[in-house]
Order: sequence, then structure tokens, then C-alpha cells
Amino acid sequence: MPGEAIFVNYRQNGSQDGGFDRLPHVQVVEAITERLRRHFGANQVFLDTGIRAGEHYPDALRVKLRDAELLIVVLHRGWLRDLEDRMGRSGVDWVRDEIRTALDDGKHVLPVLIDKAGLPSLDALPEDIRPFALKQLRRIDFGHWERDVRLLIQEVEAYLSPVSLPEKATPPLPRPRHPVLPAITWLVGALIPFAASTVFASTVDQPAWLTAAAVAGVLVLFVISLVAAANSWGYRYLDRLDREYTALPRDLKLDVILALMACSVGLFVLLTIPELSANGRMLLVAVVVLLIIGGGVPGLRKLRSGLDWPQPGVEADPTTVRRAINTAAEHISHFTPPLNRTQRDQGNFALDRVEEAVAGLRELSARRRITWFRATAPWLTSLHTLLAGATVGASVSALPVYWSSGLSHWSAPLWCAAGVVLAVAFQLGALESVYRLHRRRGRAVIETTSEKTARLRALISESSVPAPPKKYEGPSAHRRIAD
Repeated sequence: MPGEAIFVNYRQNGSQDGGFDRLPHVQVVEAITERLRRHFGANQVFLDTGIRAGEHYPDALRVKLRDAELLIVVLHRGWLRDLEDRMGRSGVDWVRDEIRTALDDGKHVLPVLIDKAGLPSLDALPEDIRPFALKQLRRIDFGHWERDVRLLIQEVEAYLSPVSLPEKATPPLPRPRHPVLPAITWLVGALIPFAASTVFASTVDQPAWLTAAAVAGVLVLFVISLVAAANSWGYRYLDRLDREYTALPRDLKLDVILALMACSVGLFVLLTIPELSANGRMLLVAVVVLLIIGGGVPGLRKLRSGLDWPQPGVEADPTTVRRAINTAAEHISHFTPPLNRTQRDQGNFALDRVEEAVAGLRELSARRRITWFRATAPWLTSLHTLLAGATVGASVSALPVYWSSGLSHWSAPLWCAAGVVLAVAFQLGALESVYRLHRRRGRAVIETTSEKTARLRALISESSVPAPPKKYEGPSAHRRIAD
């Protein structure tokens, strides 16, 4: 909505004994305005009492009316008599002028009747505001304040422009890489050990070097596989840890302070290692600084975007989805009923983005293993594949180099085969564990998030002002719905 989308028009002073006295219904007008401001926002409703001292009020009134979307005209019992008394006087009748301007500009005009007032007939009104008599009206009667103001809010919501929301942005799902790329990566890794041993053949013992490389690769792949299996076996604990982490309130200052403390501790440890020379320490500090600059800035940018409300899009990642639904729940639970349209639309927009991310999680969870391996964490998978290929290449290359050096032992082929089998087994085992963990986390988040989203939508619906009732058709519609 634009600034001050609602303009309240009312008669402040009534004519009596040739002069003008303050009318008693002014306090009712102020009470109505206060309720509208509480629901739509203090900067969305204009009343002439808000004109600043010293401001040229004719210009101020015209500017406010020009920018408004809706003109609410409050009619009291003597409204028509006061209008007629001013018709023969000099000067501008601002009540009549504002109604005429709004009608000429095609703005929405809503009569609000208080104090058992009636809407004037066509013949009773001046020609320039005669269409005002055909406008849909709303009553606010004594003894029915809460009900009538709620119905007024329903009507007003139907007239105003939609709430300004962020432009929708759906993060794309990871696309599977071409199947040839993993094979090429694996072959490149297999060629690296042999090429390196050939280049440095004059300075290294090739059989020993290739054997050590194969053993080291097997050990690293074993550790990776062991960690992946432990994560998969300890799924319940990790899932609980993830739930607790995503439920924490997001505080940018706290996160930055903790990150700086961690970096300070890390630098202190690095700089106090006695085995490192001065050049080595400088090199380590340079690496840490580059990591902070390269990873810290994007991390802070992502953290800051996570604080926006509502977020334009949510990634299809279990942790991100949990954080998004918890953020939505935190905002929605702090809204005070009845929710205004801004709060309602923001809440529904945020939940829509969460549901889109959940749909993405469903699609990812439904992918087959090969498709998932090719699409998820491509750089990590590539490094893992490169390492496995290098391990296999080192194991296979060690055997002919060993034989060409004049050495021979019956167990050499067995060790070579063991290196190949273990490297492939550990790689496949690690990928399978990660895949199973991904599937279990995705399914758990899908189930819990869907239930929480449904509860939050129900809460928004229960706490919101209902939609306006359907209006009757016909020339006397304003009288039927009001009576």
C-alpha cells in the first residue's frame, strides 16, 4: 500500500446561531481512525488532525487526498443539514470538496453512518456529489461497536491495493552433471600418481612412492567412509542437533562475535606451534585470511539474507527449510490478533516459499542414487571421486613399476588388488551412507514441516479478519447490506 492510503472525511464543526461549534461525534471519528490505524498501520490512515502546525492545510489536504486510495466519509445525524447550511456561504466546504474530488478522480468512496444517521437521497445532494448517494455504506451503531468496526475493516481491506511483498525467487534445484564428467574425473585422478612418479623419477623411489600414495589414499577414503557411516548411524542425534540449531533465534551480532572469537582462537593456536618457522606461520596466517575473506563474506551475506522477512525464496535444503519455518513461526506467533493484511500476506508468502522448498525436497528425495550423486554437492563429490581414482591409479601403477625395477614377490598382485577393491568399496560406502542420511533427513523435514505449515496457516486464518461478505447486486444494494 502507498503512504496513507485511507483518507477520513468528516464534519468537525456544525453551524449554530450563525457560528460553528465542535460536534460531539468527533471523538467517535477519532476512535474509528485509531482502530483503522491499529489494523492497517499508523502511516496508512489520514485524519486532518495530523496536519503539522504551520503547514498550509489546503495544500496538505489535497496532497493527502490525491495519494489516498479510499475516502471514508463519516456521516452523523446532522450531516445533510450542515452541508446545506454551507451551500450559501462563501469559502470552501472541505467536506463537500473532498467528496467531489474523490468522485471525479474515480477513487473508492465509502460512507460510514454513525449516530443513527441516514444516507441522503439523490435529490437532496448537490449535483457535483450526487453519485455519493449510490455508494455502498457501512453503519456503526451504539452497542455494536466491535462487530461494526470489524465489518468496516472487512470493507476497507477489499478496497485497498495488495500489500507490497518481495519478488518471488525460487532457488533452482541442483541439476545432474553429465555422466561423462565423473568418469573423466576418476580417470584424471587415476593418472595423477603415475604422472607424478614419472616426473620425479630421478628423485623418488617410484615403487615405494606409489605404494605409499595408495596406502594413504585408502586410509583417507576409509576415514571419509567411517565419518559418513557414523553420521548415518547417528542420524537421530544429528537430526535433534539440527532441530535445536535451527530453532535458535537469529542474531547477526552474536553470530559475528562467535565467528570472530573462533578465528582469533584459531590464529592463536597456529601462531604458537613451536615447530613452525616464521615463514610457515606467515603462510598459515595468509591462508586463514584468504579463507575468511573468501568464505566469510558470502557467509555473512547469506546470514543477512536469512534475517529478511519474508524471504523471497528458500533453498531445498533440510537445515534451510527448518530455519525458514521456525522464522515464520516466530513472526506469526508474535503477531497480535486480529492480523492486519500486511501481517497475513507476509505470513502466507513466507509459508508459500517454505512449501515450494518442501516440494523441492520431495523431488530430491525421489531421485535415484546415480542421479543424486551426479547432482548433489558436485565439488565435494568430484574431489572424492578424484581421490578414489588417484588411489586406484596408484595401486595399479605400483605393480608394473615394481616389476620393472627387478623386484618380484607373489603378494604384490594381491596388495594391488586389495588397494583397488578397498578404494572402490570405501568410496561407494561413503556415498551410500551420505545418500541414506540425505533421504532420512529429507523425509523427516518434509513430514514435520508440512504439519507445522498447516498449523501456521490455520493460525493465520483464525487470527485474521474474515473476508468481506458478498455484496448484493442492484441499485439499492447499499441499503440491503447495511440494514
